[in-house]
Amino acid sequence: MPISRSTDPPRADHRTVPRERLLDALRPVLVGEQAADVALICAPAGSGKTRLLSDAADRLAGEPDPPVVVWITAQDDSSATDFANACLRAVRATGDQALVEACSGLEQGPSDFGAQLAEALATAATRVHLVIDDAHLLAGLDVLSGLETYLRHQPAHVRTVISGRFEPPLALQRLRLDGRLFEVTADDLALSPDEASAILGQHGVRLDSRELAALMERTEGWAAGIRLAGMSLAGHADHASFIDDFRGDRRPVADYLIEEVLAGTPDPVRDVLLHTSVPESFTVELAEDLSRRADAGAQIEWLERHNFLITRIEGAPVRFRYHPLLRSYLRAEITRLGRRAIGELETTVSQWHEDFGEPLVALEHAVNAADTELIVRVLERSGLPLVLDGHGDAVEVHLARAPRRVLENSVVRSIHAAVSVHSGRSEVAAAALADSAPALDHRAAVLTEALRTHIAVDDGGLPGHGTHPEATGYADLDAYAALQHGRALTATGDLDAADRVLTEARSHARYAVSPRIAAHTAAAHAVLAVARGTGTPDCHAAVPRSAPTATAEDTVSGAIGILAASTISYQRGENRTGRSAALAYRLLREHDSDLARFATAAAEFYDLADAERDESSRAASPGLHAVLARVHASLHPLPTRAVPRPLLAALLPAVLTASLAAGEARRANDLVRDVASDPDSVAEVALLRALVSIHDHHWDAARRTVAPIVSGEVSCRARSGTVAAWLVEAQAAVADARTVRAHEALTSALELAEPGSLVRPFHEAGSPVRDLLAESSGRFGGANSFAEHIRATFPSVGTTSNGTLTRRELELLLELPTWRTSEQIAADLCVSVNTVKTHLRGIYRKLGVNSRRGAIAAARQQGLL
Repeated sequence: MPISRSTDPPRADHRTVPRERLLDALRPVLVGEQAADVALICAPAGSGKTRLLSDAADRLAGEPDPPVVVWITAQDDSSATDFANACLRAVRATGDQALVEACSGLEQGPSDFGAQLAEALATAATRVHLVIDDAHLLAGLDVLSGLETYLRHQPAHVRTVISGRFEPPLALQRLRLDGRLFEVTADDLALSPDEASAILGQHGVRLDSRELAALMERTEGWAAGIRLAGMSLAGHADHASFIDDFRGDRRPVADYLIEEVLAGTPDPVRDVLLHTSVPESFTVELAEDLSRRADAGAQIEWLERHNFLITRIEGAPVRFRYHPLLRSYLRAEITRLGRRAIGELETTVSQWHEDFGEPLVALEHAVNAADTELIVRVLERSGLPLVLDGHGDAVEVHLARAPRRVLENSVVRSIHAAVSVHSGRSEVAAAALADSAPALDHRAAVLTEALRTHIAVDDGGLPGHGTHPEATGYADLDAYAALQHGRALTATGDLDAADRVLTEARSHARYAVSPRIAAHTAAAHAVLAVARGTGTPDCHAAVPRSAPTATAEDTVSGAIGILAASTISYQRGENRTGRSAALAYRLLREHDSDLARFATAAAEFYDLADAERDESSRAASPGLHAVLARVHASLHPLPTRAVPRPLLAALLPAVLTASLAAGEARRANDLVRDVASDPDSVAEVALLRALVSIHDHHWDAARRTVAPIVSGEVSCRARSGTVAAWLVEAQAAVADARTVRAHEALTSALELAEPGSLVRPFHEAGSPVRDLLAESSGRFGGANSFAEHIRATFPSVGTTSNGTLTRRELELLLELPTWRTSEQIAADLCVSVNTVKTHLRGIYRKLGVNSRRGAIAAARQQGLL
């Protein structure tokens, strides 16, 4: 069959969307601005190769001194003589007489036409662009040999463009090495969203951003697919549902695939195509198993070599996948094999993915095969890791399609409940667990108990310690069960036992399949560090970072880890604590949950604390009262669901103290009432009430209130709270002139705080504790160095140009923001009104002000309040 050619290149019509980005990339090659003098365009059928070349020819025609375009469209079974004659006819069609005369020698169809063609084009002074379209059809050895000769001797003023579905078997490697070859691939020809929108617009179709994104995912920018979708979408009312159902088995798409893609495919290749359409991606080994052909690899090579709608996925091992439209067409075709045969293929795919460590894909295909035994096996081995890694929704979807008898398995029922727990539907999970029959399987029993504990801790309950879960031999389950038991021990205050159990959980997690179980246990250990007051500066290492989807901060456990780390940083008096808590807030701000509200309060309050330490940022910080108002709004009603109690217990005393110092007595009392509504917060309520009493100078009431804490009768959930209780005891003893008791209480506070370097409770206690530290300097035994460290970290106090405030003046200064009268202050301090007024005059003089409001402002600026 002779080679054909168009008299002119195909012309653009009203349906054409110029590919400006590709035309801009091609132009330097075609006009000689780049060293490359040969362009190779290879892409599957329907990618827009010919249209691109036509548009390029039109653009060149509009330039000054345009080249002559010699356009040849190849066909099968071409000999060297056929190709030589086709070249001559294409040259004559250009109408360029000089070029026609130069190439007249080709009329005889010489066997060495390549050399003669190069010589003829060199003789002609005319700039020529030789376009060989559908070059993949060239297979004759004499034709290919002649073309290679031509390319080796191509004249400098000639540009050659070779276009086809796949690279013809020419020796092009030398051109690549010499930088003479410019290549355009299928990825380059894939339509951009803007180009796709333009094509759709020609059919009167307008899609919103989501619909367009869905269509681009379905077609992967394949021009033919976009065009076919546009033709079908025209006049269709529901674009979203159409795109969701736009598959290769739709008549227009199927016809195109049959005629333009699959036509002429050898039977062995079609056999492999059909069988490998079952999985989304496959290896040569899996292709052999599915097709039962030892030569499956050779058929895949044929598909690659012919630039079929197939993509190679580099890795170990290499995988392949088909274009979504082609795969959906093949999936429809394979139904002709019958349900039993398809089920066997699905089972083969499931087992292969399970062996390859891809349980979610294995589960999907096991459900497709309706293979109950295989479904149960996959879930028993990998169900919990899948849920822990955030695939619970997918597991639930697959279970909904599975045979009902699958849920008769006790482990599967427990995993189904785990999906509800980890998707925030604790009530559903609790009901399912309550209604479930006693599990006979040990793994199911362990998982069921762990889920019940998980629900109880997240809901703010205080479950009993329970028994230590017996190991099952499944690392993920053992880690998860130990994790929940450790969280329960932390919640109930058995911190030493919690440390042992959580350490065991982390040990199991090292061998677990789920990367997130390690993240959860790390976050739980960080919370425990807050409770024990033994956090270290690198506590941020507890924030999980091994989640497979992105960073682990996108999980709730990650946010908890961050909040625990920022709480420890705050207690240690470190900078940028608010910035750390703000990260957790940003992760959770889209969630309407107690944990999100707590993160908001922590970020606001810790940022305020940072501003107080950093003079440069203090001016830029929002008003104190505005910040406290937002903090209290976030803490009301008290957030307890999913908020680890130690984190809440560490924040509340600090917020209360700051509120009292700012004169926000009403909000402080509201906070106490909120905490008192929780019957499990006995120690926290006692501490907050004692802090209010200390602020009001009700020393006896403060001492009586903290007595159960300092005696060990009740325990605070965070060690910083116990430290604060001892400091309340110390201040009450100072007020009663019980010097020895004050020193003992302060020493106890130092000994408790030193392991974790908890300095904040001492700062929050204010000037009485600071003065007591100074007065007892060197008398704290082993805690002397830590006491000096605390003194060094106190904000600068009371030094002005007019002198230093006395201890009594500092005590009176703390009363000013309350706006109580001099008579009321005098009564509380057990002094006369005249004495109060004398101290006030001294405060005003030393601060350089003449009013109570001015004294409050100056004291805050100098860090005295």
